[in-house]
Order: sequence, then C-alpha cells, then structure tokens
Amino acid sequence: MWEKAWEVGRSPVLPAALLGAVRDRSLGGVPLEKNPWVGCMPPRGPLSQMGLPCGCQRPSLTSHARDLLTSLVTLLLLQMGSAQLRVMAPGQPLTATVGQDVVLPCHLSPQRDARTLDVRWIRDNSSETVHHYRNGEDLYGEQMGAYAGRTELARDGLSAGSLDLRITGLRPSDDGQYVCTVKNANAYDEDIVELEVSG
Repeated sequence: MWEKAWEVGRSPVLPAALLGAVRDRSLGGVPLEKNPWVGCMPPRGPLSQMGLPCGCQRPSLTSHARDLLTSLVTLLLLQMGSAQLRVMAPGQPLTATVGQDVVLPCHLSPQRDARTLDVRWIRDNSSETVHHYRNGEDLYGEQMGAYAGRTELARDGLSAGSLDLRITGLRPSDDGQYVCTVKNANAYDEDIVELEVSG
C-alpha cells in the first residue's frame, strides 16, 4: 500500500496505529522527534527486503547539497564573468598625416574599470612595445626607442574601459598595425588598430 501510494504521487491512507502515533506524538513508545523513520519515505525494492531504513535523512541532505551546488555554480559563473576580458577596436583603418597627433581607439566590452589591468600596445610587425601600462603606472623599460616621449595612454577614460593611445608627431614609420592587448591574472584579449600615415 505504501509503495503504490507513493508511486501515484499521493499521500497514503494512514493506518489507525499511525494516526494514533501522530496524535500522541510517539511511535512504539519512542518520541516522533527521535524516531529515524519520521519524515522519510518507506524503503523500496531490495532495501525494503533487507529491512534497512535507507535514506531517512537523505531528503534533507540532498536539499542542502543541491543548495550548495547551486551556490557554487553561481559563484563560478560570477567569477568567470568578472574575469572575462574582451577588447574592441574599430574595424576600419585610421588615416592621419605626418606631423599630426593621432589617437588609436580601443576599449573593453562590456565597459569595466581598466585601471588595475595590464595594458600593452605593440607593433604588429615586430611585436615590440609601443606603450605599456600596468596597475596605474606607465612602464617605459620595454618601449621602442622610436616612440620614446611620443605616447600617452588616456588616463581619464581608463575607469570606463577606454584604452586609447595617443601618438604625437606622426612619422612615416608609424604607418602600420598596432595591437591593443589587455590581461589580468585570469584572462587575456587583444584587437588590432590599423594606422595609415600619409604625406
């Protein structure tokens, strides 16, 4: 009767002895609060033949385990989301003339604070550093000599995810592709800006 009632998804009709137990809050002289069978489904299949009180506490443990797993997955997704970096640059070349100043645009998408990130602009043809910024400081130790004193990362836009690089006094040799790279401890991304210098 127990198994059939549980299989059809409805509560079984309680025998008179159990009704009395509920009324007196004891079963076989043992208080219901201390009885291992209270609150559990009766054993089924081979376990019922063995007479083992299987899974009496399992519903509660399973519920806690499910809640814990859900929390862990949510935390992992949040961490992945916070760690992900996506760099965006214009899809078309920029044009400028010799002697002008130019801003190479680049930004993070979605918008996020870039002030604590490692931002490096490099020449695509040589992989040499044009400008390097990390944790609030400009690092010039690896900068190409041709760009010394001519580059500036726009600080006012970093908090909004802007990674724009200003190059002053353009030269014919500045023509070409520049790679905007960004990284932190968990992620890395890059995109290319093409600069066409004429005149």
